[in-house]
Amino acid sequence: MKCPKCGVEQKPTEVCVECGLVLAKYLAERALQRERPEPTAEQVKRGKMVSIRRGLKVTRNVNTRDLPDKIRRGELYQSDEISTDEQKWVLAGTHPQLKRYFEKPVESEGEQRANEEVTVRDPKQAKKLERLEKQFSKGKIAEAQYKEEKKEILLKALDDQRQAHAAGEKRATLVGGAGVLMLALGIYLPIYKVRLVPDTSLYDKSVIEAGVIAGLTLLALFTMAKLDFRFVRTVAVVIGGVLYGIFYRQYALLQQVKTGALNEVPSGVFEGFNDIGVSNLSHAWGWWVFATGTFFIFMSGFLRGKR
Repeated sequence: MKCPKCGVEQKPTEVCVECGLVLAKYLAERALQRERPEPTAEQVKRGKMVSIRRGLKVTRNVNTRDLPDKIRRGELYQSDEISTDEQKWVLAGTHPQLKRYFEKPVESEGEQRANEEVTVRDPKQAKKLERLEKQFSKGKIAEAQYKEEKKEILLKALDDQRQAHAAGEKRATLVGGAGVLMLALGIYLPIYKVRLVPDTSLYDKSVIEAGVIAGLTLLALFTMAKLDFRFVRTVAVVIGGVLYGIFYRQYALLQQVKTGALNEVPSGVFEGFNDIGVSNLSHAWGWWVFATGTFFIFMSGFLRGKR
C-alpha cells in the first residue's frame, strides 16, 4: 500500500512505518470533511439501520433505537463512528441525536423507577424514611448510604403503589363490566307490565331509544377498555341522564292518559294499547336493572384507586 501522507510504499499496516500516520484516524478525518448529510432525527425515530466503526472493525445493521442502550452498557463510545451508508462517518459523541446521552447517561430501570413520584403510605416505611432523613441532616450517615437506603424505601413503596393500582383497576373493570352487562340486558327486559298482556321492553317498542342506550353502553365499554375510569364517571352520568329522560317522558305520557288529558294513546312504548290498557300499565323491574347498571358503571370510576 501507499501512505496517503508521505507516499512511501509499504505492506498493509495500521500505522505508517515512515511518518507514523494512523490510517484509521486519517480516514475518519477525511470522512468528516466530505459533504454528505448526517442521519436525521426522523431516520433515528424510524429505527434506521446504521453501521458502527471502531478502528478497522465495522459492525453493520445496528438499529438506531438500540444505540442509547449500547451507550448505557458501555458498548458505544464517543470516539466510535456511525454511518448510514458507510461513506460519511460521524463521531458518536458529536452526533446530534446521541451526544445528549453521553452528556447525561441513560438511567437504568431501577433509577427510573426510583425517580418516579412516589408516596410512602406504609407507616413503618414512612417513619423509617423520616428517621433516615434526620440522620442524614445531622451528618450521622454518609450521603452514599443515605441515597441507597432511600432508594430502597422508595422502590418498595413504588411496588406497593403499583400493586394497589393494579388491584384497583381489576376491581373497577369487574364492577364496570357488570354494569355494562346489566345495561345491555336491560334493553330486552320488561319496563312495563299489565295483566294478561306480554311485558313491554324498550327493544320491542322503541328501537331508537334502545339504540341510544346501546351506543352509550358501547362508549362506556370502550372507555373502560382504555382504563380511563375518570371519563367513565362522566359517561355514567350521561347514561343516567338519558335513562331518566326516557323514564320521565314516558311517565308523563302515562299520567296524561290516565288523567284523560290525552284522548288518543301515543305511539312508541304505548303503541298497541287502548286507554284502558295504558291505565293499567305499571313499571316493571327492567328499570331497576338500568339504574343498578348505571350505578355500577359510575362506581367503577372510584374503585381504580390512586397510583
